[in-house]
Formats: sequence, C-alpha cells, structure tokens
Amino acid sequence: MKKLILTIFASSFLLSCSTNSSNEESNSSSGSGMLPKTSTSGSKTTTYNYNGNKIVNILSSDGGSATFTYNGEFIIAENSVINNGVSGLYNSTSTMNYSNNLLSSYAQNGGFTNYSDSDTINKTYTYNQDGSITENVNIIHTNSLGNTTITVNKYIRFYSQGNCIKAEAYGPVNGIMTLTDTRTYTYDTNNNSCKNITGLYAYYHPIGVANNNNIISETNKNANGVITKTIQRVYQYNSQNYPISMAETITNYSPNPQTGTSTPGTPTVSNTTLTYY
Repeated sequence: MKKLILTIFASSFLLSCSTNSSNEESNSSSGSGMLPKTSTSGSKTTTYNYNGNKIVNILSSDGGSATFTYNGEFIIAENSVINNGVSGLYNSTSTMNYSNNLLSSYAQNGGFTNYSDSDTINKTYTYNQDGSITENVNIIHTNSLGNTTITVNKYIRFYSQGNCIKAEAYGPVNGIMTLTDTRTYTYDTNNNSCKNITGLYAYYHPIGVANNNNIISETNKNANGVITKTIQRVYQYNSQNYPISMAETITNYSPNPQTGTSTPGTPTVSNTTLTYY
C-alpha cells in the first residue's frame, strides 16, 4: 500500500518549510518578506499562489495540486492531487483541528483514479514536556474487493531551535510498538524558503516538515542502528539569505545483518531552483 500522506509540499524543494518565528508555538507571519513563487526540479515546475501571505494553492506541471482553506490564520482543510505515474492521480481531502494554537488531529480520505483502492488516515498529536511531539497514525486501506487492512504507527519527533533534529518511527511487532527507524537532521542558519507563509508552521511543524531553517543532512538508521540512507543538500542563497537552489545527493545503503554494517549504493543527485515573489 502506498502511504501518500504528505502533499506536494513534502516532495520537492520545500521539504523544510516554516513560518517567520523561532518560537515553536508561533503560527502567524509578519505579513512581509519573500514568498516562494516557483520551484523547478528536472522537467517539473511547481507554482505557488497566495492571498496576501496565505497560501491559496500549489500547482505542478505534472498535474498535481494542493488547495488550502483557512479559518483565520490556521489552515483547516487541504484538497490535494498527486501524480503517482502508473497508479494515476491520488486525490485526497484532509481536515485539521487545533487546540491552544497547536495541531491536535488530522484526518484524510483519498484514493487513486486508476484503482478502486482507498485510504482513510487519522492522526493525533501529543505535546510532551520535553518539547518532543508524538504522532499516532491509524491507516485503513480498502482494496478493490472491499477488504480492509489497518496499519498503526507512531512517530516521536525531537526539536531544537524550531527545527526537527530527530524522528523515531515505531510499528507493531508481536503486538508491541517497537522502534523501526530513526532519522537525524542537521540545518543551516539561513531563512527557510516558506518562512512567511501564514499558518504553515502550525500545520506542518508537528510532522517534522515545517522548520525554521533548511535541512543540510539527513541520516536514516534501522532498528539495529545501521545506516540505510543518507541525504546531503547544498544550497545557494540570495542576498536576503533565502535559498535559491539546492543540490541533493541521496545514497541508499544495503545493511548486512551478519556484520551489523551497511554498504553504500550509487548516489543519485538532483538539482532544484526556486524563485520568489
């Protein structure tokens, strides 16, 4: 089952979007500053449209899109279309609830145009005393025969200076939620490209997507602490310290259970450019 939970935001240059404040509970933007206009990676160009500093929609040249609904300064609904190649378009509708200016729950319903499969996704968030955020995820997948599969996962994300620095993924093993994957991140000190988009921080920050700065490295390890993937990013910045280009190198590793080590594969490199309003 393909778990297409995130929208087009998490699939391109804007992987680590944020608002303008280093306060992790901040939600509103200053109403000034740069806003992303286009991002281009390979043959794919994505365009971002606004009403003031509120994001209205995101349109991709491959047919993908995301449209947002606000209540005040909070994003409360999103309708998205993701082009998934042979599987066709994945259409989904999401709704968000907030409590004390923090995202408390998320619900999504979606399915593919070329298949009768569908997904119902529900998430709840707990804000822990140490500053970490726990995300509990319940996914119900219904196939073309009407059979359902339920998947339960948990994520705990740790933050420093408004950035997600570590994410732990847990899944059921013999009925017990067990650590399956750990990801650690490092950041630059420059402006994030989505710094001034109203409501984006409150919506995306609990899932580790909205951060104050830009991710420069990511290391993935399995439950045994063996590296399975690394990502390195090198940015170019404009005169106001916003990123205008990114070179990303992804290396997948093949773990060896006998030695507890892993062997890197051939790195893949992609380049993305960004323009602003």
